[in-house]
Amino acid sequence: GEHLPRLRARLPALQARAVLVVSAADGGLDHGAAINLVTVDDRVRFEVAPEAAARAGLQLSSRLLAVARQVRRNAP
Repeated sequence: GEHLPRLRARLPALQARAVLVVSAADGGLDHGAAINLVTVDDRVRFEVAPEAAARAGLQLSSRLLAVARQVRRNAP
């Protein structure tokens, strides 16, 4: 999507800090976001990448993981 180039450009500087990266781009988790918003059946849902959050020094709660549409393990 149109936001991916900006996400790719900003992520290296953010990864060394405790910053929760949230994206709404197609494939946002594949590009380093910890949470990616998606539209499914006209509703906003989210998918998460716990390892991406951990690299930023953050931990996603088990409650958040339980209601996520997808929990992606080993995301870049």
